[in-house]
Amino acid sequence: MFLDVKNSESGRSMIEILGVMALMALLTASAFILISSGMATQKRSEITDKVSDIVTGVRSLYAEYDNLPSSFDGDKTLSALSIDANGPDGTTFAVSRSSDKQFIVTVTGLSEDECGVLAAKAWTGSVNGATCESTTLTTLTITYKK
Repeated sequence: MFLDVKNSESGRSMIEILGVMALMALLTASAFILISSGMATQKRSEITDKVSDIVTGVRSLYAEYDNLPSSFDGDKTLSALSIDANGPDGTTFAVSRSSDKQFIVTVTGLSEDECGVLAAKAWTGSVNGATCESTTLTTLTITYKK
């Protein structure tokens, strides 16, 4: 005669619960990393778009002239183009005259990492790409031909 032995286990063991909690912690950490990476990418895209708008606007505004005027005023130029000098997360934009046929677009208020990533980007139509300058606020400087 056989004894009828029944296992009376029910529920989850402590090891299974710890495994599920570790897996959830990994998924949560991964989600935070992906979200912060996505936000940084979005900020860089906004900056790139705004710089492109500034460059296109300046070139259009002064297309009929051979040279940029010596009285070039960056703030008035941005106002004429209806471009706000304020960017995402406290960044600011400015445009200034470099020479008769060149102008400079600056983005101030970037972190050193963001500036490095943006400086490494290929800025179409720029003269010698972009440079980062780190003083109190990190500044990205891009020179363009008129």
